Amino acid sequence: LPASALIGRAWCCTPRVRAAFCPLYWIELRWTASQWAWRALAAQERTRGFGTFLGAEWRSLGAQAGRGARVRLDDAVWIELVDSAPPRPCAIDVETGESLSGAALAELVEVRRDGVFPIEAEGAPEEAFGEGSVVRAGGRILRVHPGEPVPATVRTRLDLAAAGLVIDLNLHERIATLSMGARHEDAAVQVRGECVRVLAVFLNARIHGEHDGWLSAANAWADWNALGGAKDSPIERLAFERAKLRDQLASAGAGSVHALFERRREGSLTLTRVRAFERG
Repeated sequence: LPASALIGRAWCCTPRVRAAFCPLYWIELRWTASQWAWRALAAQERTRGFGTFLGAEWRSLGAQAGRGARVRLDDAVWIELVDSAPPRPCAIDVETGESLSGAALAELVEVRRDGVFPIEAEGAPEEAFGEGSVVRAGGRILRVHPGEPVPATVRTRLDLAAAGLVIDLNLHERIATLSMGARHEDAAVQVRGECVRVLAVFLNARIHGEHDGWLSAANAWADWNALGGAKDSPIERLAFERAKLRDQLASAGAGSVHALFERRREGSLTLTRVRAFERG
């Protein structure tokens, strides 16, 4: 099984139930990093199953000695997990629906603990197949599932790539608040520390500076010194503080933190500026 497997009538389901009474997407099975879990996506009133509740709509699905609790759709269809081991790398033949794993899969691609790779890639990490990649290997078309746990959904309070970003900055206390305006106070996130002074450098350049706010590392460092930044700090300090700023924003629930700053090349220089915003 892939780390997230759908069961139903739809073409993308694994396994697939070819019966009209089964919903297109009936059940999802998912590896949660420690156990398998299941949830009914449709026909909840016709679905019966067991397992410990894991929060929201999820329930555990385990197996012992080759037997597990069954999940049923009326009295016509049931599923039973017979092996509760973690998912391992596998691939589905797109044309035949055959599932390949172990030695059969290793004949077509390179399978390692850290991923699945094209044989011709010589194991280069950047060539690893992502979840659901459709590839041609050994004359077959495969949908690859590396067996990695499914990342949890990121619940963002503020999307920094959205239009209308408002930034309120208190340089004296080194506090910055990013929001979508007074009507969206519940979506505001706040950051603190030296990274706020660095943010102020780029905000000033965007408001008052030339060249639409674009700054080289040297110019940004000089402006940071003028605002009180430590003169004995290396020029790389600003990139480090921008990274800390993104980390604080992400931890506070902001999404698209990569969009706060823009970069471009100009000859041998790398220029950086803060994205468009509204003053609070």
